[in-house]
Amino acid sequence: MSDIVVVNKTSKIKNRINTASLEKLMTFFHEVDNLFVPPLRTHVNSIDEYAIKLKDNADVFEAWSGDELIGIAAVYLNNNATKVGFITSVVVLKEYQKLGIARVLIRIAIEYAKKKGFKRLELEVNKDNERAYNLYSEFGFTVEVTDNGRMRLEF
Repeated sequence: MSDIVVVNKTSKIKNRINTASLEKLMTFFHEVDNLFVPPLRTHVNSIDEYAIKLKDNADVFEAWSGDELIGIAAVYLNNNATKVGFITSVVVLKEYQKLGIARVLIRIAIEYAKKKGFKRLELEVNKDNERAYNLYSEFGFTVEVTDNGRMRLEF
């Protein structure tokens, strides 16, 4: 990927797509479990099963610092009939937050979806997660009136 976010003078973040091993994804999701609102473990059967599902079915846009996976945006882009994708996860390790990494990952995911011919991306945000609402709104996502906080972006 061409995007690089400079974290400090000695460390650079590299973006990749679908390169993380299953083990790295599992470790990452256990590490970031409590960063989700509510915690990830409360709305998936198991964190390891969730990582397997993403590895098998999603495009995972990754941010790396050296060999450390520090952020991901996971998107299901497999509904070729409707051309509607679903962002299932965007999360960055706490020590790397507020550096613009999530923005870069979301932007890359949107561009990738457009190149694959998708017409819309959807996602769900917990009603208490104001930071996420604000972030997605920056990209033009709009809120649908639903109980589950569904947002959509039409291309």
